[in-house]
Amino acid sequence: MVLTIRLFSPNIAKELSEMITLVINQLEKENPTLNYQLVRDEDQSEELIKAAKKGKMWVALKNNKIVGTLSLQDKRLRRFFVHPDCQKQGIGRQLINTVYEYMKKNNIKEIWVGSIIRAVPIYEKLGFKKVKQFFNKEINQDEMEMKFSLE
Repeated sequence: MVLTIRLFSPNIAKELSEMITLVINQLEKENPTLNYQLVRDEDQSEELIKAAKKGKMWVALKNNKIVGTLSLQDKRLRRFFVHPDCQKQGIGRQLINTVYEYMKKNNIKEIWVGSIIRAVPIYEKLGFKKVKQFFNKEINQDEMEMKFSLE
């Protein structure tokens, strides 16, 4: 498997939107109380282009197909998704390592993420520490605020 990680570009916005929708649909199927409908549109292309301008957004490509994405905006991880068929293959780890390298080069000491509870163990494996649990009304789920520090 040849995996390439590169910065997002607007010409792949539609393909990325489709991949994110696929992941969200899978999450909602596995957890019926989860409701991402309030935070997504069918086509998120314009939203992704706007978000990429506010921070950094990376995509993981396998055989020239988008299989993952992660963005960093205002020291917060956002849009961390890996295609369901490609999970548990180290793609998320490679995406987060790209963020860690970016942090080092840009003297960013810590980053934050709000995670659904079932993903907390994944973030812990990536070096994040729990800060506090809260209820996110937008998705109708408890979330965990987590922090990663370089030091």
